[in-house]
Amino acid sequence: MNPAPFLKAANDMGGRFLGLLDTLSAVAAVSAMDIRQKDVPSLLGEALDILMQHQDLAHSSIFLVEADTLVFAAGADFARPRTPAAEQSGELRLAEHDVRVCVGKGLLGIAASTREPQYEPAGSIARMLGTRESPATAIQGSVLCMPIITGDTVFGVTAVFHPEKDRFQHGHHHALALFCGVVGHMLASHQVVKRMEQAVEHRTRQLARALEEAEELRRRYQELSTVDELTGLHNRRFFFPEAEAAVARAVRHRQVLCLLVLDLDHFKRINDSFGHAAGDEVLRDVAGVLRQHTREGDILARTGGEEFVVALPHTSDSGARSLAERVRIHIQDLAWPHVSQNIRVSASIGVACLDHAAEGNARQHLERLMRHGDQAMYCCKRDGRNRVAVY
Repeated sequence: MNPAPFLKAANDMGGRFLGLLDTLSAVAAVSAMDIRQKDVPSLLGEALDILMQHQDLAHSSIFLVEADTLVFAAGADFARPRTPAAEQSGELRLAEHDVRVCVGKGLLGIAASTREPQYEPAGSIARMLGTRESPATAIQGSVLCMPIITGDTVFGVTAVFHPEKDRFQHGHHHALALFCGVVGHMLASHQVVKRMEQAVEHRTRQLARALEEAEELRRRYQELSTVDELTGLHNRRFFFPEAEAAVARAVRHRQVLCLLVLDLDHFKRINDSFGHAAGDEVLRDVAGVLRQHTREGDILARTGGEEFVVALPHTSDSGARSLAERVRIHIQDLAWPHVSQNIRVSASIGVACLDHAAEGNARQHLERLMRHGDQAMYCCKRDGRNRVAVY
């Protein structure tokens, strides 16, 4: 019996087995690629590198579908011909040109439109691209174009080329079909990942904006809760914690501190005679006088309708009295034109000073200062108003 046919069959089977191993190795390597941190051209370029390492192909490229056009996305330049005659014909570097092929035109376009592989054992680059032949595209060889499909979506076409005619056999077709199937799933997964990333990024931006708005609302609420809307001065909610802290510091360091309690005289008459709008204007201007004559470290607030209070750290009784007199005179000199007469107002100001000999904590000291300031202010009222009294 002649063993030659059996040996040939065994060799053929061994070759096909090795080819299958190469195909499975390529598919496994492409399947293991990390799609999360790479863009599409990088992914496709890496996938083609794997394909070329495991398959005897001369050149390969991937074109992606954009509307009705196939656009070069990644791959080797088809114009690195291997024959001496072709080397003189010039080069077609797809990566350096905006290569676009209409769907339905050339082997590439036909593969995309029919969703079927297109193979020409004696084709050319021009035939593959559906263009007129030129020195660069007239290169002859085996051309195989395999569509990249996942579900109902045609993502693109993988084109492989070899200058040897009738080079691609059934095993090459099968290997390329498997490769394109994996690439299709990779592209679909990449799209899903990118959509998820974009959705997360969009939600993150929305959350950041919501947090900014919430912080602004919180800041605004806090501001409104501690600021008198009419005069822009702080209110009682702000004054007492801040003044208590200032008193605590003064007690701890044995420093002087005084308090002014100011009440406008006969303010109700202004509201009754000229209206609340006029009264509001008076209050705003009085607040302006107080701002003008107080320092940055002083704690100023409107604590009631026409009552204001100022805590003066590092201020002695004589300094506090001098400040109170200046404020009183400036308020006395204010005038608001109204129809036939000017509106005028005066203030009674009580001054109280921190007594280090008295016992108690900071809150008790502050309550004592407020009480003494009120008593001094009411002495002014009793003695004729528009004056300053020190407790």
